[in-house]
Amino acid sequence: MALLGLTALIFSRSLTHEFVLDDLDWIGNPYVKSWSFITRSFVNDTWWYLDPNHLPQSSYYRPFLNIWATVNFHLFGFHPSGWHATMILFYMLVVWQVFRVATLLTGNRWTGLLTATLFALMPTHAESVVWASTICQPLLATFELGAFELYLRRAASPLSDQRQTRRLAISLVLYACALLSYESAVALPLLIAAHSLLLESEENPQTTARLIDRLNSAFLAMVPYLVTLAIYLAVRFWVLGFINRPEMHDPLAPIEAMLTLPGAIGIYLMLLVIPWSAGPEHQLYVAKSFVAPEFYLPAISLAALCGAGFMLLRRHPHRRLYLYCALWFVFTLAPMLNLRGLFSESLIHDRYLYFPSVGFCLMVADLAVTFGRGGEKKATMVWIGSAAVALTYAAMLLPIENYWHDNIMLFHRCIEEAPNEAIWHYRLGRTLQTQGYFAQARPELEATIRLKPDAGGDIYYELGVVYERLGDSKSAEKMMAEGIKRVAHPPVVAYTDLAIAADAAGDAKESEAALAHAEEMPVGAAAAAVARAQILRLHGDNKGAEQVLRDLLKREPNHAQALTALGMTLSSEYRNDDALEAYRRASFLKPKDPQLHYLTALTLHRLGRDPEARHECEIAINLTMDNAEMVALLAEIDRGGGR
Repeated sequence: MALLGLTALIFSRSLTHEFVLDDLDWIGNPYVKSWSFITRSFVNDTWWYLDPNHLPQSSYYRPFLNIWATVNFHLFGFHPSGWHATMILFYMLVVWQVFRVATLLTGNRWTGLLTATLFALMPTHAESVVWASTICQPLLATFELGAFELYLRRAASPLSDQRQTRRLAISLVLYACALLSYESAVALPLLIAAHSLLLESEENPQTTARLIDRLNSAFLAMVPYLVTLAIYLAVRFWVLGFINRPEMHDPLAPIEAMLTLPGAIGIYLMLLVIPWSAGPEHQLYVAKSFVAPEFYLPAISLAALCGAGFMLLRRHPHRRLYLYCALWFVFTLAPMLNLRGLFSESLIHDRYLYFPSVGFCLMVADLAVTFGRGGEKKATMVWIGSAAVALTYAAMLLPIENYWHDNIMLFHRCIEEAPNEAIWHYRLGRTLQTQGYFAQARPELEATIRLKPDAGGDIYYELGVVYERLGDSKSAEKMMAEGIKRVAHPPVVAYTDLAIAADAAGDAKESEAALAHAEEMPVGAAAAAVARAQILRLHGDNKGAEQVLRDLLKREPNHAQALTALGMTLSSEYRNDDALEAYRRASFLKPKDPQLHYLTALTLHRLGRDPEARHECEIAINLTMDNAEMVALLAEIDRGGGR
């Protein structure tokens, strides 16, 4: 219980963390509010909700991931602390299961306790505990360890035990749940076969020592799990239309993936033995040929490591257990070494070590406990060493957890580890832009284009938006125009934004051409009218802007963008009551628009209605997670300052 309490205490810092990376796409999708999201996730891929009309959206079939999302959303909504709390509770459950399984495998509670301690405090597990979207790892571990524990108890029971059938049935159900949580559960039949082959003959003296009979027993032990796996693969094929496929965006070539494997395995081993290297990003250099150092250096190192391990442990009384631990690591990590199925910019992740690390922790723990049996002095050394390692792991976890506090901290860390990866500069720049930190976003988006000149038009366009917000109209016009050239079918807003930027840069011809193009597009006439009104307002012609917008609203009274622009126009004339009415009407049409809530709050603050202003400002901040302008307004309201 003390270990579980310490684990909860260390990871309790994550209760203040925000959602990061994929969390908002996953949690904020429009279907998660309905319980039908669960049933639809059983007949579609995991990310089906991104575009239900074009399926599958991914290579993942993890219905239990979306079950978790639905249940947690109904419990906690968009409050991250609740999501993080349930992940900590699940992690504590997994730690308890690791203790039970390690104790069963070794017959020693001290080995089980040390294994669980190493597992609980391992820094590489931070990602799987503090990032909401990685709940599939604890789900997998909970179900797979439960299934494996029941197998172990069944294997150790007398053949006449009446509970055998029930244990097998529950074990198979848990295994099916593991498969529906995460694909790497396919390794369990191999773990069972290896246990039967290597360890069962030592545990049960009645088991024959003949190799052919042991092989036969190992096969029979895993048959029920192979049947369950076959059913899962059939369902997966029916849902996705394939069992596996390469990553759709720039996958590695088959020869590159094969030659890069030794380097990937080497990094994972390094993460186990050098825990302070844990983090959200690890660079793996792709090997292009057999003579490339990216291939032969890690390959030689792995061969030397295996040879040294064999020589050191070949006479150890627990050598079969240690071989089993090594196979646990290899079998459970193998599905995550499908490098062609991963994004080429990010092939290594701490979370992939979550379940494989059980084998490593068990081997280290058993070596330590066995060494400690050599006398009182050695036992003392083991206790002191174990305590030192536990304290070191715990101390390392604190800063590593903090990498996942929010997207800005996360992407800064990724850039530190991989400064030449354009994707991290883009994600940081986009996050800063979304939150209103335009000056800080500018160098990150510029770095993205410098590192990847052939980047998509959306990146050029977003940099143009940043330039426009910083008052650099000429650069904004240039970047927006370049972005439009690089996109096959630019949206209407791209042309209206270009028109506004070009006008601000003094290029009336380009501005008019962009507006004309927008007017020719479907539903573009209204957007072009709003842009014309904004241009008039920027030129000080508020009356002209108001007339354009009121003419548009006569034709389309529920045009939220026109109502917003009208509110801004009226506000610039200090007609705050009329502006508030326009914002209210627009908010009714678009209740989830944070900018409308911000403008409403700003107007209420100007009218001296600060309690209402504070409420609207809090809604805006919750909808965007963070925004510099909104945070500043909330602070001003709390100070009682006027604007």
